[in-house]
Amino acid sequence: MPPPTAPPERQELLTSALRVIVAIGALIIYLGDPSEHPSRRPFAQAVLALFVTYAALGYASARRGRPVSSAAAPWIDLAWVSLLVAVSQATSSIFYPLYLFAILCASFWRGFRSGIAVTLASAVSFAAIGALTAPQAPGLELRSFVVRPLYLLVLGYLTAVWGGREVRSRARLALLREVTALSNPRFGIDRTVAHVLEAIRAFYDAESCRVVVAEEHSGRRWMWAAARDGVPSGKRVALPQELADELLAVPEELALLVRPRLGGRDALDFELVELSTGLHSRGDLEVARALVTALDAGTLLSVPFRYHANARGRLYVAHRGSFGHDRGDLEFLRQVVDQVVPMLDNVRLVDRLASEAAEEERRRIARDLHDSVIQPYLGLRLGLAAARKAFEGGRTEEAGGHVARLVEVADAEIQTLRGYVRELRAADGRANGSVLDAAVHRFCGRFSAATGIHVDVVAEGLPLGGDRLAAEVFQMVAEALSNVRRHTSATRAEIRIACAGERLRLTVTNDGTPEAAREGFVPRSLAERAEALGGTLRIEHPAPGKTAVEVEIPL
Repeated sequence: MPPPTAPPERQELLTSALRVIVAIGALIIYLGDPSEHPSRRPFAQAVLALFVTYAALGYASARRGRPVSSAAAPWIDLAWVSLLVAVSQATSSIFYPLYLFAILCASFWRGFRSGIAVTLASAVSFAAIGALTAPQAPGLELRSFVVRPLYLLVLGYLTAVWGGREVRSRARLALLREVTALSNPRFGIDRTVAHVLEAIRAFYDAESCRVVVAEEHSGRRWMWAAARDGVPSGKRVALPQELADELLAVPEELALLVRPRLGGRDALDFELVELSTGLHSRGDLEVARALVTALDAGTLLSVPFRYHANARGRLYVAHRGSFGHDRGDLEFLRQVVDQVVPMLDNVRLVDRLASEAAEEERRRIARDLHDSVIQPYLGLRLGLAAARKAFEGGRTEEAGGHVARLVEVADAEIQTLRGYVRELRAADGRANGSVLDAAVHRFCGRFSAATGIHVDVVAEGLPLGGDRLAAEVFQMVAEALSNVRRHTSATRAEIRIACAGERLRLTVTNDGTPEAAREGFVPRSLAERAEALGGTLRIEHPAPGKTAVEVEIPL
């Protein structure tokens, strides 16, 4: 699991500021401490001055965007504190508590492992300095070389545990935000799942992360996978039924945790957890061995993955070695799945609606081609046959009349075809606003039928816009309605597309309860689309419970 999740610049700037406070505070306290032996004071003051200078330079560098690495900073702080202890009163030094600053920084920015490493190094360093520099006096040994290092070990361990939990919580929140942000109907199901799996795999630093799905009606079995050394392909892979059944052998309401244990190479600890109640039990070791063999793993985490109503599945996170996972990781994985499944349901819905809209558009074009192109050519064919017969019969005037009429028909049909082409794509390569209007109306109609959310569409004076603009506006409408469905309890929505001067304005308004209106929420994908077209996005609440997303794009 990646240790730091806070933005690096903010994290390191805060650490640098705290270091300045600690250094200045230590200098002030030392200058007011009369207990130090006079012979040691010049050395300690010189080191303190250097420490304050280092802290100030580090803060200035962090302000300019070039901070000391958060991985190296605790070790540098440990070195400074050890030097201060060595030049002052050694194990009786007032600088002894400063070791905790290095331990705190390591624990709360880098996690448990970093915190416990700095704790051990601090205790060893303090004891070694005490052994080399402490005055030889009866009764000093226990207090100097045992008690204070033990204090460091105990306090450092507690700090490392606490800091590790904080780092893990921040990392988990970051992962939940990341998988939620991956919800984009443009990506499609396969690409969305592949990106989610890679995010989970990177979070756990696992060898692989897989989702295995079995569809009940069709009998199809497939898998998505993300591996450490591979690039997510974004494509599902069909699985043999025997392998899929082996991977889905555990009852779908149970999570599982497989870990190696002492007692031999094949010794495993197989735990089944019912996440709804927290009850746990031991699983069949033969099933565990089959799973670790199939997935080439030493440690396995797995939770149910209900792909949709007629498809059951399971999410696997696999390590080759032994990792310290516990039931808390299973609960967190379930939370991730609870975020991902509705997101996939939304992507599937938008994808299906878009596919149906495209299919309907193809059928419409086919009908138009049949009525506007094929039928007139049948008339031309009949006219040419009549002209041919007239020529063969020597009736040249009659044949000439047929040809003249055919030329008129051809000219009329050429004009009709040009008008039809202009409807699809104007002569200057710009899309007709009526096409966008019709596409939005068809999409909203299907969206209303599929979700029960009534959508009104108002299109006023749509101008000719570029192909990209028309496509982007259509996608904005689709994504905005997707957000209404996912994030609100609205029963009605309104899409308003209008041209005001040299700007196109898209407004999506939905009703809801006053509690449902989320202050400060900005749909990132819509904002990015608007910015890419040189436009702006803003959120307004015209009435209690109502939310309006307004996008303005220059034409």
